[in-house]
Parts: sequence; C-alpha cells; structure tokens
Amino acid sequence: MPGPYQERDVDILLTRYKEQAAHIRALDVLDLRVAGGFVTIQLAFGSWFVSHPVKSIVIKGLLLLIDAALLIVCLRLLRGSGQRRKEIILTIRNINSALGLETPGTYLPDRPINPPPGQARTRWYGPGCVVAFLGAALVVWFASGLRGTAP
Repeated sequence: MPGPYQERDVDILLTRYKEQAAHIRALDVLDLRVAGGFVTIQLAFGSWFVSHPVKSIVIKGLLLLIDAALLIVCLRLLRGSGQRRKEIILTIRNINSALGLETPGTYLPDRPINPPPGQARTRWYGPGCVVAFLGAALVVWFASGLRGTAP
C-alpha cells in the first residue's frame, strides 16, 4: 500500500469512498425524480388547458406565474444537486489519489488503475424542464383557439 497508511487508514478511506458513491447514486435518482415529476406536472397542466380553455388573460398570467415558480424551484433543486455532485466527485478523486489509484506504477507497472479524470457530463434535466414549461405556456396562451379544431 502506498504511503504511510496503516490498515485502519485504508479502511477509513474505503468506507468514505463507498459512502460518496452511494450519495452520488442517490443524487442521480433525486434529479431524475425532480425532473420527471416536473415534466409530468407540465403534461397534466397543458392537457387540462386543452380540455378547459381559459379566456381571461389575467387568469392565464397568474397560472403561468405559479407554473414559473414551480420551474424556479425545480431548477434550484437541480442546481443544488449539481453543486453537491461536484463536491462528491472531488472527494472521490482525493480518495483515489490517497490510495494511489491514479499514480502509474503503484499497482500496475506502467499505468494507473484509474484513468485520468474526464470531462464532467452535462446534465440535461434543467433545459428539459425549461422546454416542458415553455410547451405548457404555449398551450395555456393558445388553448382557447384549439378547441374544436380537430378533424
């Protein structure tokens, strides 16, 4: 084992690694549920307006304001989750470095166990929620003209 680690130190690092890996998986599930729930709400909201068009611009505006508040909450949750994800990734990289997993020659003669860190993946949940909101907003503003236009 590289460095002046005792068996107890390695156990602590491995335990911390497992905790961080579990936490990042939980964040993935949370993000999917937040985004999926928001898109579901937008689909229900838009489909209700197709069946029950509202002609009052004031009511439409107020309902879209409430919907925009839901979008802001959704985006803030996703942003907070993304920031926490970055912290977890840094912790995992530090643990990998402490265990020598990124140092060539520590475990394998000519290469490290872990490849060099790659680019972070872009998460598309936020933009997807914005598109769902815009779709619902279009339905709300134009729903009064959609009734009875089907062949």
